[in-house]
Amino acid sequence: MDIYLLQRVYRGLRNATVRRAALRAARLAGVRTLLVRMDLNNYCNIRCIMCPLGYEATKREDRRVMTLEQFERIAADLFPRTRSLVLSCGYEPLIVPHFDQCLAGARRFGVPFISFATNATRLDERLSRLLIEQRISEIVVSADSPEPATFESIRVGAKFAVVMANVTRLAELKRQQHASVPALRVNFTVMDRNAAQIPAFIEMFADLGMAVLELRPVERRDPVVVARTEPLLTERGAAEYRRVFPQVKELCGRRNIRLLALPELPSQDERPAEPRAAGPNHCVLPWLCCYIAANGDFAPCPAGPITGNLLDSTYREIMKSEKTLEFLHSVRAGNAHCDRCFLKSEMIG
Repeated sequence: MDIYLLQRVYRGLRNATVRRAALRAARLAGVRTLLVRMDLNNYCNIRCIMCPLGYEATKREDRRVMTLEQFERIAADLFPRTRSLVLSCGYEPLIVPHFDQCLAGARRFGVPFISFATNATRLDERLSRLLIEQRISEIVVSADSPEPATFESIRVGAKFAVVMANVTRLAELKRQQHASVPALRVNFTVMDRNAAQIPAFIEMFADLGMAVLELRPVERRDPVVVARTEPLLTERGAAEYRRVFPQVKELCGRRNIRLLALPELPSQDERPAEPRAAGPNHCVLPWLCCYIAANGDFAPCPAGPITGNLLDSTYREIMKSEKTLEFLHSVRAGNAHCDRCFLKSEMIG
């Protein structure tokens, strides 16, 4: 099943009881259901102005890379039950020396959908050929402007010409080999300086085979964003986004691009919404998803706490542990952690 179809099915099942019943039925039928997000390292090679990891991600002294042996150990436990694997969450995976071997390892375990997010600064020809050869499902490129100066002011340390050359080469190799994968998804962070550029950006990346576009606002709770003296997304940028959104929808429809976006975005001028009060919670993502850090730390969902370590315990042991069960109980009761979840817009709608 296409991962985006799975998201639509999940959103269609609005009740937690129905969602959990469907999940149990799928697992009893031997269907892979787990959605895994996994970081192989804990640092980056550029410094994006809206990134909550900010300076720490490029200069941190406690740099860590998951070894290939550790990856394969976790893979043997987790991947036979995994439907979707995203091999990056907050950091740049292409600076991991054995990233290509991790991709090949995931493919050997038969994971149906394999994806990773990258700034594409290290997307060389060898890796591009490997992605096609291994039939990796998707590459998610983080890019935010069709104009070099704006692009480089947002993704500090990246060169627009290098990124575009790398993405163009991948598109050309796919054409030469008549390959449909990896599909190209682009994540675009909307702010004042680039909101008006979205239509031109779509035209540029549509020519490179962009299949999915996500337009995401600057997260107002990120500490890096909060600490800035000048907000990145004000009402001016939000108004510009509203103005171009009809054109964005028309362009994506005409160019056959799946659009993941809201028609309106909150500016940083607005007061952040108060955390949701405790009450019925129809989210079952902690039973469906998990996050794994480069040191093996395990969290049952993006907004949840670390409840174990996959280098010390198995997935089953962690899911049955007191920490995990306590968290799952709090989710059923209505947990304010859910307001920090970046998956809810994709999976819950």
